[in-house]
Amino acid sequence: PAVGIMWAASMLLLWSGGALLGAAAVGHAPACDGGVCQEGSQQEGQDGSAMLQVGAQGAPLHTQTNRSAGPEAVQQEFAAALMQMMGQTQHAKSYQDPSFCLGTVVRPLEPAQSAVLVKDGLVPQYRGWWNMPIQQSPDVLSELKKRLDPVPWRQRPWGEVPDMRAGLAKDIIPIMFEATKVSGVFEKMPKKMRSIYWMRGNGVPEELTILHYGQWFPEQKQMIVPVAPFTWAWPGGRPRNAPFGGAMHSQDSTAGLAAASPMINGGVVFSYNYSTCEGRYCRRDLPTNDDMAFAYMQTGSLGNMMQADDLGLLASVISRGAILPGILSGAFTLEEMPASEDGSLWKRT
Repeated sequence: PAVGIMWAASMLLLWSGGALLGAAAVGHAPACDGGVCQEGSQQEGQDGSAMLQVGAQGAPLHTQTNRSAGPEAVQQEFAAALMQMMGQTQHAKSYQDPSFCLGTVVRPLEPAQSAVLVKDGLVPQYRGWWNMPIQQSPDVLSELKKRLDPVPWRQRPWGEVPDMRAGLAKDIIPIMFEATKVSGVFEKMPKKMRSIYWMRGNGVPEELTILHYGQWFPEQKQMIVPVAPFTWAWPGGRPRNAPFGGAMHSQDSTAGLAAASPMINGGVVFSYNYSTCEGRYCRRDLPTNDDMAFAYMQTGSLGNMMQADDLGLLASVISRGAILPGILSGAFTLEEMPASEDGSLWKRT
């Protein structure tokens, strides 16, 4: 259901339409009810991001303060800790050994896991918001963005840029839901994923996302979700108790816009390959026929369904070059937690 939320006055950023790349880059023309959540206590971890469904049961959410925690020092501490962890395990196996793994074993990037959908003729090689079979209504998007405040980008080197808007979380959440509950799409997505999720404990400046504007392929157990208008929200400041002292955040919208830019202008598409539990956080007590307790995630730039991005490069970005590109490979997973009720709580590792 669409939801409102009782939350402190935190400012979030939304993409409401328009893009630099995406459509032109791949040769496609772009087509242009609910319960009330209550604020809960904050229990944030730093070993991965939890995804909480924003629904009638309520969920603890970030609030914004002027807290400053020495982000440079914390960032260096994080990088040093990661390098130390690598050093402690190198006596057994080199990180250059494909079998060496600090966490999830990284699957092949080419062909991507979504390549099977292209091979089966279910999707084109490039799938993004611009060529979704059923588009978001431009009239609805236009009306919804009027409820929010425009956010200027600091740099406009290419002229036309994504139209970013800002608003309070309590206002943005029902707007996100309305903009992405598209008839002919919403009801075909997995029921447990039809919601707005808060990424609790995410050290990167990202706050809310939806996973129900996309495509679901039950035979392949794959779900693809392009970054589209109103599908993602970034912070307009530094949340309270942000992981690593808020090292990746800023006091204003700078960090949120910086995180949004590559996702929007890069035409990112997410693929989720579901299976029974394969991780240490998901619900191993579920019946063996629950084949949606775990999802391996990949992303493709410019909607590329054949080649996935190497998410290990994020380690270099987070550490600001302390970890050289190419040293680590990486991947994300989603694991349904024991306390989850029909998809209400996931661990993103």
